[in-house]
Amino acid sequence: MNVEREAKPGTPSTQAAGLLSFDLSDIGPEGWGHLLLAGQLLLRGEYQRALSEIEAATAVQPDLAAAHFLRGLIYGRTAEWDKARESLQTATVHDPHHVNSWCVLAYVEVERGCPHEALKALDEALRLEPANANAHLLRGDILRSLDRFDEAANAYRSSAGHNPQSHVAKLKLARVLEQLGRTEEAIEMMISAQRLNPLDIQSRLALGNILVARGAFDEAIREFKSAADLEPGNADVQGRLGRIYLQQGRHTEAMISLKLATTLNPRDVEGILNLARLYLQLNRVPEAVDLVNTALEIDPQYPPARELLETARAADERGGEALDEPGTDAPS
Repeated sequence: MNVEREAKPGTPSTQAAGLLSFDLSDIGPEGWGHLLLAGQLLLRGEYQRALSEIEAATAVQPDLAAAHFLRGLIYGRTAEWDKARESLQTATVHDPHHVNSWCVLAYVEVERGCPHEALKALDEALRLEPANANAHLLRGDILRSLDRFDEAANAYRSSAGHNPQSHVAKLKLARVLEQLGRTEEAIEMMISAQRLNPLDIQSRLALGNILVARGAFDEAIREFKSAADLEPGNADVQGRLGRIYLQQGRHTEAMISLKLATTLNPRDVEGILNLARLYLQLNRVPEAVDLVNTALEIDPQYPPARELLETARAADERGGEALDEPGTDAPS
């Protein structure tokens, strides 16, 4: 199951201060002291010491939901998902009204590969707090991973509605709308996400991809260039620019972008192959063959690389006449 990780409602890093969301009025001074120290140790990454303090707290008061919650967070930090699940389930038994426990439990169930159990936990969280934007967001991620795209769109829309300033919710909604074929809505939502966070390149990349699919290459190039301005060292952005230039026969621009992409990420197989395709279009066959061989050294089983190698070898046998592509002056 592939659940996106851009937002992790209730993850250990974001909910370490979750103690304050419990009713701590019934905790005795000894249990409170152990619990407070455990929370501080968790934040410092001293997990074993934190667990020892939690054990001391539960020895004084076994039904202390906050202690079991903290234990679940620690096991989440150390990726001990079964232990995390057990601790968080215990927390929900002792305090079934604590929303954060249900949210973190849902995240843990995702990590355990149990999406349906995660959805059940989120149902409880949303029953208690219907306006919890993070719970809706994680619910959307899970539903999308299950190919339940209409439901995922509704979950993302709810998340964005409850947190109108969340560009992440709107970007994820745009992506699932694109998968549903609702392109105009997807574009509108991506633009809205851009307005909320102009420095985030993901919305620009996603919008650029839609524009490429629609054949609006000039508009797509504008989006990718904006992304490149924001992150000049992003190999993926340069690779996408190079691919569009290659498709349009804009060889000089393609050469610049693809060389930069493969310099920034020398193990980018697709970028290397696109550069090889460019060399084939320019009838620089030996260089193309070298590049394809480089790609195969990185990924010997990559089918497009093997197919391109056959094309390059055939072109070499014909004396360098690879493809009948629009000619330009060969860039260096």
